[in-house]
Amino acid sequence: MKHTGKSFLSFLLVLILLCAVSVPAFAEESTSRNFTVVVDGESHNLRGFDVEYAGNAYVSLRDLAVAFADTEKKFSLDIYESEIYIYTGGNYVTCNGDGSQWNSPGNYYYPTIKRNALYLDDTSLRYYTMIAAVYTGVYDCWIRISDFAMIMDCAVSVSGSTVYLSTTEPFSFDMQRLESEGYFEVTNSVLCADATTGEVFYSWNGDLDVPIASTTKLMTYLVVMDAITNGEVSWNDRVVISANASALSTTQDYQIMMDEGEVTNIYELLCGMLLPSSNECALALAEHVSGSESAFVDRMNARAAELGLTTAQFHNSNGLPSYLNNAVNAKLQNRMSANDMLKLVSYILQVYPQITDITSQEEIELDTLGITVHNSNPLLYNMDGIVGLKTGTTGQAGYCLVAAKPVELADGQHMLITVEFGAENGSDRGQVSELLMRYAQQCAEGENTTPLSTDEDELPQTAEAFVQAVVNAGRAAA
Repeated sequence: MKHTGKSFLSFLLVLILLCAVSVPAFAEESTSRNFTVVVDGESHNLRGFDVEYAGNAYVSLRDLAVAFADTEKKFSLDIYESEIYIYTGGNYVTCNGDGSQWNSPGNYYYPTIKRNALYLDDTSLRYYTMIAAVYTGVYDCWIRISDFAMIMDCAVSVSGSTVYLSTTEPFSFDMQRLESEGYFEVTNSVLCADATTGEVFYSWNGDLDVPIASTTKLMTYLVVMDAITNGEVSWNDRVVISANASALSTTQDYQIMMDEGEVTNIYELLCGMLLPSSNECALALAEHVSGSESAFVDRMNARAAELGLTTAQFHNSNGLPSYLNNAVNAKLQNRMSANDMLKLVSYILQVYPQITDITSQEEIELDTLGITVHNSNPLLYNMDGIVGLKTGTTGQAGYCLVAAKPVELADGQHMLITVEFGAENGSDRGQVSELLMRYAQQCAEGENTTPLSTDEDELPQTAEAFVQAVVNAGRAAA
């Protein structure tokens, strides 16, 4: 039976939390700035802002529409208080002031950067923007020029305050230059690779063990699937929500409200754990499989050892900070390196590839819990073909994302993987991960003939050898 009252309360609390988290502290004070944009050789004016930091530039979407008006990628706009609609091929109707310059650039307190609703034709995207009224009843949107270039698939470069855009060339970037300019220092570590061959295309701090937040739940998924395969539990099991899981669903980190004694099933708990990253679902699964979370965590760490994940440390099933019961408060976080995460997800995709049946969905209805859950992975909305896998966020871990995308190559389908740990905010997480996935696809398709080398140990070059190496590492450890 659907819990209408509970569902409404859950929706209300989610709405409150979304409102709270949609106003991060990283965008308060802005400095207005005039840009010149050269689109296909034609020069135009752009009004923009350096948001909080010099060089963190956001530019007017209305001014960009004017600049693109005579190109093959022209577009029209509707902008409201919290929604942006981009219509490709449309004729933009200008407003007073479009394409002009700020008369007196200076410091402003401007609307916060947040994930406003953004649509490209009929497609919902997840990028961070600013919206404000420029005239009575008329709104403008300010967006990162690099995000705009990815959305419109345009080549982009910047020299001083001049932005160069080409609508006849696809979006591209120089990975060597990004690294040399410290681009990835907004993260703890990053990696992109072909999980089918084991080839790592790029890695930065790939062997550094760092907090991994809710990407922990990928190991939780593996242990649950092992238990199903071994016959310890069944898809048909009735899972009874414990007092612990119910209590967790009332904290600020909740995603799905649960009542003690409520009955659900493993499949719905897996969906709740993987899509909106429900901590209570992870706990309910751990208790059902092993009787207690501590026993389940022992299995997580044992499984990590079997797979040769030398940097993996698990303290709970969900990735939340784990507080120690000491006189002076201390807390632990689950940890792993990007290299080990690649090994873990490569193994999961080889042995339990059905995970993507869940993680490729934008939303799934959980009948027994009376709620529809939505996927938190921004790349699923911003790039075609993304099939997973998992987001994560805590104060210490920052913003994390493990993503997967299959591509068809001459010798068959390959699965591309990106790992990003520790971005400062959701905007950086999405952009870094998208750039990594674009780079991985370019390398896999031969567009980059000399992928960046790494100082990491060379990985096996086939999926079978990769999995076998993981298994052998486990046997050696035993």
